[in-house]
Amino acid sequence: MKINDAQTKERDDKHNERRQAYTLPTEVNELRLKRIKSVHSSGYPEYASALISAWYAHRHIEPFAHMVFSYRIGHLYNSLSRDNKLITTTFYDFSPMNPENNTAVQLTPEGITLSGRQRFASDVVDADELLVFVREQDELTPSTVVLVPADHPNLGLPHKTQANAGATVTFDDLFVPKERVLVLQNPSEAAPLLGHPALKSVADYQWVTRQANLVELVTAVAIDVAERGGRHKELHIQGLLGELLQNLDTLKAFIHAAEIHAYPSPAGILLPAAFPLEAAKKAGGAFYKQAVDGVLRIGTNHIDIGASEDDPLRQLVRSFASSEEAVNRSQHEQFAFGDPIRLSTELFRLFPQEQLRNRYEAFWRERGV
Repeated sequence: MKINDAQTKERDDKHNERRQAYTLPTEVNELRLKRIKSVHSSGYPEYASALISAWYAHRHIEPFAHMVFSYRIGHLYNSLSRDNKLITTTFYDFSPMNPENNTAVQLTPEGITLSGRQRFASDVVDADELLVFVREQDELTPSTVVLVPADHPNLGLPHKTQANAGATVTFDDLFVPKERVLVLQNPSEAAPLLGHPALKSVADYQWVTRQANLVELVTAVAIDVAERGGRHKELHIQGLLGELLQNLDTLKAFIHAAEIHAYPSPAGILLPAAFPLEAAKKAGGAFYKQAVDGVLRIGTNHIDIGASEDDPLRQLVRSFASSEEAVNRSQHEQFAFGDPIRLSTELFRLFPQEQLRNRYEAFWRERGV
């Protein structure tokens, strides 16, 4: 395939994937079409698009039906999906611009103004819209949710060449009209937008399918590095690669289980099953780290590809395992959702433990106890 043809295909794939992120599946085949194939994204754009779509689909159910959010999200979703806008978000806290003035949100008759800064992933420079969650200094969780156009004159974005390891975005008395303010200084209304099961699973599905493709690519890099250096013949390297392949299959199995056990939400949208999805979310970060560690353990100095630094494999190794970008990416994939221990407690909460209790009691009944 010619370079221009490849670039055109990549652009078309990204366009179709972005459009698919806005769709609302009602059957399993439609759900599977939402699998994210890109490995270049931080995951935040897919997550943001899925959240917006889930908010729109469930705007008429409780606890959302009586919120101002419920009638503002309809117009925004229609506009964003029609124009196929690329949205992104972040889980980093919103910090005040001036430490002496800790208030990030100021009310105006027509809306609000935002003042502060927030850390985003590097792909924020390609976004059309920023979904911003604002947690004031004295708050434990976000209380304000707004949608900000990336071309806003008071929004400070770095140049693309300066955003390799992430980007700090500044909000300089940035005006947001009321129709783009989804939640205003109300933590109890903001919390379900991120935590309600019917919304969370849609976004999490987008995240884990992207991460599975990323784990697959790094695993392929590890195998290629081993083969080019001749280390694939060593038994302990074969064992290592076998573990990485097992991890990859496990992650795919979690996603498959989430799909085949999907169920309709109160709004009629098909939702992936919660437990295997949460298992995939926790495993994905750990498996990504193991795949990166595998590349490093095999040894990047064993790649027999000549002295050219432009070789595609060298570039992949540098991107995933041996650069500042690689360290940041690994931290991002492992800790984007916070402490892995918290993810384990969520798994414990979601697991149908009654099945274990029944199995345990059956064990003793079989022995007449």
